[in-house]
Amino acid sequence: MPISPCGICRQVLIETETRFAHPVRILLYGRKATYVADSIKQLMPLSFTEF
Repeated sequence: MPISPCGICRQVLIETETRFAHPVRILLYGRKATYVADSIKQLMPLSFTEF
């Protein structure tokens, strides 16, 4: 199973996305598969930042 960023890291990424108004692509690597999230909002739909 791929390892995803922790909650604090996700919050920093979502704040960065919001600040620069540009999505951050997240690549989650595992031994058998790679998952792609086109925005951190897919991994953290509920955050402390307003969209």
